[in-house]
Amino acid sequence: MVQLTHSSIAEQRGARLKRLRNLGNLSRKEMCNNADLNINTLKGWEIGRHGGLTQQGAEKILQRLRKEGVQCSLEWLLHEIGPEPSIGSKFTEISQDTQNHITDDRERAIKELVFFKQLHPDAVDFQVNDDGMEPLYCLGDFVGGIKRWGDGIHQALELPCIVQLHSGETLLRLVKPTAVPNSYHLLTTNANSALEKPHLYDVQLTYAAPVIWVRKINLLHRNIDGK
Repeated sequence: MVQLTHSSIAEQRGARLKRLRNLGNLSRKEMCNNADLNINTLKGWEIGRHGGLTQQGAEKILQRLRKEGVQCSLEWLLHEIGPEPSIGSKFTEISQDTQNHITDDRERAIKELVFFKQLHPDAVDFQVNDDGMEPLYCLGDFVGGIKRWGDGIHQALELPCIVQLHSGETLLRLVKPTAVPNSYHLLTTNANSALEKPHLYDVQLTYAAPVIWVRKINLLHRNIDGK
C-alpha cells in the first residue's frame, strides 16, 4: 500500500493552492485583500509549512477565489478528487446553502476515494458530468479506475472507462475497437442523451481506466450558478 507522508500531502495541497491562485491571476497580497486571510499564513500553506492547508483554510480560499470566477471543489483542493478547477463568471456572494452543498453521502464517497487512491498509485477518479452513461452512471456519481496506457488500453475494450483524450479532455465512455491503429471508438449507453456528440469515433487516448469503483451520489454536484 502506498502511504503519503504528511509533508508530501501538505506540499501537494500547496501546489494546488498556488495553481488556483494563478488561475485567478492574483498575487498573494491580492488574494488576502477583502478576505479573512493572512499573507504569511497563505505563504506557509503554499510551501507546505507546519502541516499545510487545513480544511477551514481551504474553505476560505475557495470563497475568495469564487469572487474571481474560479470554480473549484473542496475535494479537489484537499485531495485532487473530482473535476479540475475552471474559470466561470465572477460573482460577489453565495448562499450558505451553496456553501453547505456537500451531503453526508458525498463526504463518505470522498473518504473512500482517498483510500482507493492510496492503495493504487495509478488510480484516477472522475465525477460524472453528463448523462451519456445513464442509467448505470448518473450525473454527480464518483467513479474510479486504474490507468492503462499504450497496448494496455486493449485490455479495456468493451468496458466503461475513464478516458483521457490527447487534447486533455477526460470522459466516462464505453471503449470500443476500431480499424484505425492506436485509435478507439468512445460510445455512450444512453439512447436519449442530451449530448450534442454522444459518440466519438477513431479517437486517440492518453489512457483508459476501466471503472472498478463506484459511489452513487443522490445530491447532484452543480456549478455555483446552478447550471
